[in-house]
Amino acid sequence: MEKLKVEASLTRSKTEVWLIGQLQDVLPANVLPTNSDVPKVFCYHHHTEKKTVSESAKLTSYQILELWDKARIPTTYDTHVIEKLKSVFEEYQLIKKNKGRASDAQRLREKSFEEKSRKLFDIAHQEAAQLIKIHEDRVFLEDQRSTRQMKMSGIDKQLSKKEDRAEERKQKDKDRKM
Repeated sequence: MEKLKVEASLTRSKTEVWLIGQLQDVLPANVLPTNSDVPKVFCYHHHTEKKTVSESAKLTSYQILELWDKARIPTTYDTHVIEKLKSVFEEYQLIKKNKGRASDAQRLREKSFEEKSRKLFDIAHQEAAQLIKIHEDRVFLEDQRSTRQMKMSGIDKQLSKKEDRAEERKQKDKDRKM
């Protein structure tokens, strides 16, 4: 007879991480991630899946870069994304280390971390505004950096048709040269 493995049911209070909130395995799909979304996914990989800090950072960075690619916004190098992720986690660890203290400095650090968490986890290329050719994409990036009212929807069919035709032309040109 096989023994059935019984897992203890997890409650929300057991899966909630102090100052971060409920862990998530994926990032929101229709907006660029904030500084609160990223640690939730990072901690999911690190705590729930028992990955190392580096592995968790890599897995989370893949998801982040995928979203930014979907938004068609040029980003910094993936190594810089991983470094930024690790620095956010290190900042959280320092704040968490002193969470029992009721000092003004500690409360100020916690408040600062919470305020930062509402902002965009910005990994845009330094010259993204000049590199983005489509006006709507530029406006979307500015919105995500400020009010965050815009959302991404499905695939831009007109743009994908344009890109397909351009790819066909390149392929035909290449074939002619052969």
